[in-house]
Amino acid sequence: MTTFVRHRHAALSPRRSRVRIGAVLVALGFALGGTAAPALAVGDLTVNGASAEERILLEQHWSQIVGAFPAQDACLRDLEVTVVDRAEDYTSRGGSIIAIYNLPGTIYIEHDAVFNGRTALHEMAHHLDSACDFHQTEYGDAFRVAQGLPLGTSWYEGTSWHDTPAEVFAEAVLAVFGLTPKVEITAEARALVAKWAVEVTRPVVVEVDTPVVLVDGYGRWWRYGLTNRVPEPFYFGDPGDVPFMGDWDCDGIETPG
Repeated sequence: MTTFVRHRHAALSPRRSRVRIGAVLVALGFALGGTAAPALAVGDLTVNGASAEERILLEQHWSQIVGAFPAQDACLRDLEVTVVDRAEDYTSRGGSIIAIYNLPGTIYIEHDAVFNGRTALHEMAHHLDSACDFHQTEYGDAFRVAQGLPLGTSWYEGTSWHDTPAEVFAEAVLAVFGLTPKVEITAEARALVAKWAVEVTRPVVVEVDTPVVLVDGYGRWWRYGLTNRVPEPFYFGDPGDVPFMGDWDCDGIETPG
């Protein structure tokens, strides 16, 4: 369960460590595939209230996130993880909650949950999404479509993990790492996350021979035939322009106007 709020809670424990992730990568030699990764100049990880064993595991998970998403190293901001007895104390939501992510970059996770091998990674994936705006790029809408969710689906709200894009994205990150997700992740959605991991988001270049379909009222065009037929949006013209199609050069092919 994840909750998103606009403020940061104060840490409870005096046990505190601050590490530079590049140093962790070098010292631990931990990355996908078990090989050492180079130092990366990305956000610091601050760990509060953790035992030595818990801190090592959390540092390893953060190393895994950073090492697997090199294209996002410029946006991945600092993260604070506090290990607590009851994560429910840090959210107004009910239910059984063992870890939560609070904006702009704080995770509260229970001691037992640190050792299950997936909970911390799931919450760190939320931070990756929030810091680097996966959901606000063309990948976010394409991800919804790949999962069979309507384009207007709220990223953070749903009746369950299955129809909440933010939760599905976090589980897709785990799937990229080879872990079994708790929700079904389509091959197309997993491919989008893997592509975003190594590709800096750029404006989409329009090609006249690419089928183009207008599917929303926000000035976004959609083209098909890319990333296994998953539609990718792009903007054409200036903000406020009304998009439309036409055969401007009489060649029998309609292009954006």
